[in-house]
Order: sequence, then structure tokens, then C-alpha cells
Amino acid sequence: MLNSVLVTSPRYQYLFELGKGALYVCLSALLIFFLLKRHEKQTAILHEAILHSQELYRIQSEVLELVASGADIRKSMKCLASGIEQLSREMLCSVLQVTEDQKHLRTLAAPSLPAEYSAAVENLPIGPEQGSCGTAAFRKETVVVSDIASDPLWTNYRDLARRHGLAACWSTPVISRDATVMGTFALYFRTPRSPDKAELELTEFANHTARVAMEHDRTRRLLARSEEDYRNLIENAPLGIYRSSRSAERLLFVNDAMVRLLGYDSKEEVLALRIRDELYVDPAARKRAYDSLKGNTVADLELEWKKKTGPPITMRAVTRQLVTEKGEQIVEVVCEDLSQRRALENRTEQANRLEALGRLAAGVAHDFNNVLMIVQAYSDLLKERFAGDASAEKHVTQIQGAVDRAAKLTAQLLAFGRGHARTEAATDINAVILESVENWRRVLGPQIQFELQLHPEALFCGLSRAEAEQILLNMMLNTRDAMPDGGKVTLKTDLVIADETAKRLRITISDTGVGIPKEVLPHIFDPFYTTKQKGKGSGLGLASVYGIVQQHDGEISVTSEPTHGTTFEILLNVVAGVGEGAASAQASQERLSTKVLVVDDEAGVREGVADWLRRRGDEVYTAASAEDAIVLLNNGVLVDVMVTDFLMPGMNGLELARAVKAKHPAIATIIMTGYADEDLSEGREFLHVHKPVELPALSSLIRKAREK
Repeated sequence: MLNSVLVTSPRYQYLFELGKGALYVCLSALLIFFLLKRHEKQTAILHEAILHSQELYRIQSEVLELVASGADIRKSMKCLASGIEQLSREMLCSVLQVTEDQKHLRTLAAPSLPAEYSAAVENLPIGPEQGSCGTAAFRKETVVVSDIASDPLWTNYRDLARRHGLAACWSTPVISRDATVMGTFALYFRTPRSPDKAELELTEFANHTARVAMEHDRTRRLLARSEEDYRNLIENAPLGIYRSSRSAERLLFVNDAMVRLLGYDSKEEVLALRIRDELYVDPAARKRAYDSLKGNTVADLELEWKKKTGPPITMRAVTRQLVTEKGEQIVEVVCEDLSQRRALENRTEQANRLEALGRLAAGVAHDFNNVLMIVQAYSDLLKERFAGDASAEKHVTQIQGAVDRAAKLTAQLLAFGRGHARTEAATDINAVILESVENWRRVLGPQIQFELQLHPEALFCGLSRAEAEQILLNMMLNTRDAMPDGGKVTLKTDLVIADETAKRLRITISDTGVGIPKEVLPHIFDPFYTTKQKGKGSGLGLASVYGIVQQHDGEISVTSEPTHGTTFEILLNVVAGVGEGAASAQASQERLSTKVLVVDDEAGVREGVADWLRRRGDEVYTAASAEDAIVLLNNGVLVDVMVTDFLMPGMNGLELARAVKAKHPAIATIIMTGYADEDLSEGREFLHVHKPVELPALSSLIRKAREK
């Protein structure tokens, strides 16, 4: 009832409404208060988030600025790790990078981790159960370890982590755009814990920043390595390389090979040269070379350039033209010195020509020796028949003198054509020179000075003494004729390195004479080629020297300039110094009748030798071919000695000798030759003699063969 009264009473109703309004006001004020507090908190959170974002932006900006400036990757990663650590005192950051072998991780930055711990995990293996970082790099995914003490991934490193107060670690792999793992970013904590959403987002942010930096570092290192490889390729290339432009007066770049090609000591010297006037032999040739290039083309040119000293060089220049954005024409050129190739081609051409001439000369000598053998044989018969007739003997002596002179000419032809069997000797070239020097002084005459520069030790070569004397005498005569008004000859011997295991004997003969014209040089070893006056030379001197040297696997070369003298250089193989041996004892003069088979396809030779031997009391059989000789022997003809020509149609003399020896080992064989297509040193088990041979000497050789 009281409530009814109060409610219905106007006074109390007023008070009630007033209280109700006051309550609403209080409630509203309280609501506004709570709303203001909530807004303040949200504002603080928003403000903190803004500050956090600004800090992350600052960290990222600093890292990227270091990356852009080319700073070392360690410096930029330390900046990243330190910045992240400043956001929370609980976090310890680590940035690792994959090593070159793609099997380990090395530390780039760990500013707050204990140094001993970082050293212990340096070169951390990538694989399962290799802690958080090694496993993350292996799996290519984020690995979260909330409690290191109990997680199996840390079995091998648990004690190490405990010693340094590390309880939790989560790591994320830094993966490039081509899906290659470049490293890891990790957060360590000193208490066991799992990451919250913000920390995972922070890890992702740091990972992204590290990826940008590492990719840039990888690109920079690859570029640097590529540039280094390119630089090494260019600098160490065996061919000359340079760069120039149409507008520049000097070269823009040269490599070491180009410096050597031009004969200079440094790049600076070459780069200081004016291209048009100091490099090109013909200054106008530079413009012609540029004009031959059209657009971005590659051209194969020949350039003639000056060297620092000596004659110019002809270069093959493979040229590429580039046009820059500014329209400047740049050329990059690879050069090859054609001088050596041309010289080699010339030597090869000369060797081929001389070989052909040698075959021709030796063939002529063979046929001529057969003719001389006939003349020699019948002159010996005439001399014996007309013994005591002074007039007849005089005529025969003239014939034999002519034969001797002709034989010497054919000997020179055979020496050039390598038709003689190669001798196996050991001659001290210094001894031959010293014993011959006085004779050479007389040959050279008083107007020519002679100087010797001999190697201090004995130098043995494979030449026979006669061959050595022939070579040196021909060279002396050649130098004398080159200095009609006098001059100086220098003869030098020394040793040069042929390869890592062998040396060669070098003979150098230099004169100060008139020199040899360029057009003559390629022909100086040709037989019968001479620039001397008629009657002053046969044209076989240098040809025979060339043949003997070639026969002994040697080399001979010549350099000369008109009015500046000539230098010949001979290289020979060094042999053991055993000497040539003592001369053989004189053949026994006791006359014994010998059964002889004479085999020669030249009837004049065959019958002349047979007639001589019959007059000496020998029993002689003849055969016109090797096949006829075998038939005679197989039919029961018994002989002591067989004298056979070497070069015959069908079976040659060496083949015949071996066939006879196999079936009739008691028969001794003498091989005669006017020319040997193959080296008779292969038949050293047989005696041999070169046509034309004096018949008394042949008789002595037959006695020797029988006794042997």
C-alpha cells in the first residue's frame, strides 16, 4: 500500500523520476568513462603498432641502404639482427648463410649470441636433426623448437645450448626466387616458449629482408666471379686483344699478349701510342679498316703494325664493331701474328720443293753413277792393259781424273737428295774446327777477319768427320764469296735446349758481307741455284750442306738482310763421344782365287766388273737381275762373294742379300749403289760401297768379305 501511495503521490513520483534520471546520468557517465578508457587503450595499441611499423621500416631501410651501397653481407645482416633484437630484450637473433658446397651453414651475424656458441656451430651441417637452422635449411620450411631440452632435433647440440642458456629456437629458411636455400634466420630465447602471431610475422619480415640482401649478395658475387673469369680469359689469352674507337687517338684497352706481340714492356707504353702514326705502317690503313666495318659487324682483316723494335708484323685481326648509345663506334679486336705462320708455311713450302728437287737430283745421280762406273771400270782395265805405256797411261789418268771430279759432283747431289746411307759416327765438332781453322784462314784470305767462339766442352754429333769438314768448308767458301771487299766471319758452337730431356748442338756462322736479297733467300738451298758469276760456283755447295744436315735429322736456317750480313744456324743432335774408331787394317795383298757372282741390271757395269775380276784370277758369274741370281744359286752354282747393285727392277739388292743369306749363309754380300731410295743403314749386316768405285778398291773389299 505504501508503494502505491508513493507511486501515486505526485511529490514522491517527482522524486522517483528525478532519481531515475540521476541514475541514467550516472550510468551514461560511467559508460562514457569506460568508452574513453577503451579508446585510450586502443589508441595506445595503435600508436605502439605505428611505432613498431616505423621501427621495422627503419631497420629495413638501413639494411637495404647497406645492400645498395655494396657493403659486405655480414655488415648488412648484423644491422638486421641488431635491429630485430632491439624490439625485444628476450630475442637473440642469428643469420646463417649456405656455404659454396651447399652442405653447411656459416654465421653471417649473431650479435648477442655467445661467441663460443657461434664458433661451435660454424659450418653447421645441413640435414635432419641438425638443430633448428640445419633442419630448416634441409626441409626448406620453418622449424619451431619450443623446448631445446626435450626436442630430438637438438640431440647433438642440447648440451651446447644448455651451457649457454638457450632454451627455445625457431628458424626459417631464406629461399631465393629460384627455390634455392641461401641461408636461415633464427630467433633464440632463454626460456622455453612458442612463438605468438606477432613473433611469427616478425620472423617473416626479417626473412624477407634477409632474402633481398642475400640475393643481391649472390648476384654481386656471381657477377664479380664472372668478371674475374672474363678478365683472366682476356688477360691470359694467347692472342692479342685490344679495344679502340674511331674518334680516339689511342687504344682504350690492351691485354698482355698484345703488349708482347708489339714488343713492348708494359701496357702503359702501348696505351700511350698514337694509333695512326705510331702503330700503323700505313697511317691511311686505319681509316680503310674502319670503313670496311658496316654496322654491328664482325670482319676478318689483315693489319700491318709497327713493333717497338725490328720489322713490322702482319696481324690477322678478327674485329667486332659496337655502337654505343651515344653513337660512338667501338671496335673489339682479337689479333694473331701471321708472321710465324707465314714463315712456317714458307719453310714447309721450301722443304717440299727441296724434297722434290732432292728426289730428282738423287735420281740423276744414280743414273750418272752407273755411267761413271762403266767409265771407271774400263779405264781401270785400260790402265792395266797399257801398263808401261806412258802416253796411254796419261790418257787413262785424264779419264780417271774426270771420273773423280764427276763422282764428287754426284756425291754432292746425293748428299742433297739424301741418297747416301746415313753414317753412324760420333765426331767432336770443336776438334774438327780447331784442326781446320788454319786451312780456312788461307781460304778466306787476309782481308777477312776470323773469330772463333767455341763451347768449352767437346760437342759430339752424328756426322762423320768427312761430312763435318764438307759442311764447314762449304760454309767458309760461301762467307768468303759474300765479302769480296773483306769483312769478318764469326763461327760459334754451343748447346741449346731442344726439350725437357734433350739438348742440341748449334753451329752459328755469321758474316758481315753483302747479305742475301729477299727474293733469293727461298732458293739458296736449291741445287744448281747460284748468284755467283759463271765459273765461280756449281750451285751445289749449300744444297749438299742442306742434304747432310737433313739426313742427320738436323735443321739449318738462315737470316739475312742486304748490306747487313748473313747468319746461318745449324742444329744437330748430340751423341755420346765415342769417336769414329780406328781405320781398318789394310786388306791382305795375298792373291786368292775367289768365286764371285756379279748382279747388276746395267750391262756395262756388270761386264766391266766381271772382266776386271776375271783378269785378277777370280771365277765370275753374272746375273742381270735378283731373280736370275737366285735361279743360278738354286741350280747349284757355288760362290764365295756376291756383288749386287742396290736399285734394280723387281727385287732390290738388299732384299736379294737377305734372301741369299737365309738360304746360303756362307755367301758374303757386297751391295753397290749409285742411289738408295731407302736408308742402307737397315742393311748394316752387309758390306756396301757407293758407285763409282775403283776396281782395285772393289777387289780389296771382296777379299775382306771373303775373309770375314
